[in-house]
Amino acid sequence: SVIEVSSITVSNTIPVGICPVFAVSSTDNQRIFVLNRGSSTVSVINGQGGVLDTNTVSFKGAGFNGTLCLSTPDGNGVCPPGATPAGPVQGEYLKAANELVVANYDAGTISVIDVSTDVFGNDSPNFGHTVTIPVGTHPSAVTALQDGTKAYVANQGDGTVSVVNLSSFTVERVIPVTGHPRSIYSVTNSIYSKAYVVSPDTSTVTVIRSDTDIISALIAVQGNVVDVHPQTQTAGSGGNAVNVSRTPGSGQP
Repeated sequence: SVIEVSSITVSNTIPVGICPVFAVSSTDNQRIFVLNRGSSTVSVINGQGGVLDTNTVSFKGAGFNGTLCLSTPDGNGVCPPGATPAGPVQGEYLKAANELVVANYDAGTISVIDVSTDVFGNDSPNFGHTVTIPVGTHPSAVTALQDGTKAYVANQGDGTVSVVNLSSFTVERVIPVTGHPRSIYSVTNSIYSKAYVVSPDTSTVTVIRSDTDIISALIAVQGNVVDVHPQTQTAGSGGNAVNVSRTPGSGQP
């Protein structure tokens, strides 16, 4: 449902896929991406018009209906009969590369999708091109470093975090963590980035350093943790820009 904030009214109802469970927008709000776990698709919404994105570009060809299938190698078109379910459950928009990184719970993969647009706000020729990367069992969440170098995937099924190189699209390391992680987010508020991992069956927050990809801290909290969100991913707007006091050995949190 498209809600007009100024009047608190529904201006449009947009048909998407089966069992939509998560939505995320590009930073310029040109596109909103709805993850449909039941149909293993991503519905693409034109954020300016409040309608499905139906731009016709060379990669998708004529007749694009605003849906990207995650059960095909290139993310194009409608999922074919008998295709392995992907089951997208969470995703993050990566501004540095104009990509959408999606955790596919049912397939044990993540999808890295080109969602770039041109200067006029139209889909680029590569919009929708998808790279599928195998990770751990039941990936429930993914976070991407905002410099576009790596993604960290919380694998709820096997209690690990997969570190994915977003240049080579390969898994560089698998890190065992406490519990069965369901939520993960990254921040860049010091000389290196960190990933925060939480599990609903533990009362511990696991902190992973991005420069070494090792666990740097285990933080005990009050009760089991169901989710985690940062105030901001960077030290820019809203964050702490004082990096000197956060260098190792000088009060690094």
